[in-house]
Amino acid sequence: MVDLLQVSTATEKREEAERLARSVVEGRLAAGAQIIGPVISTFWRRVLAQERSTRSAVRPHPGQCC
Repeated sequence: MVDLLQVSTATEKREEAERLARSVVEGRLAAGAQIIGPVISTFWRRVLAQERSTRSAVRPHPGQCC
């Protein structure tokens, strides 16, 4: 069995996503990070709303999790 883990988050601005990706990889907290976007999220916030954001996916070093 192979344990897989991916952490994802969304940021309001692409620059925030780039800073997050660089920080976790430089700090050796992650093996790699991908920046995906912009994405459009649709959700309820008292009324139906949409926002643009940038999604980041981070994967840990092999054997670092689980």
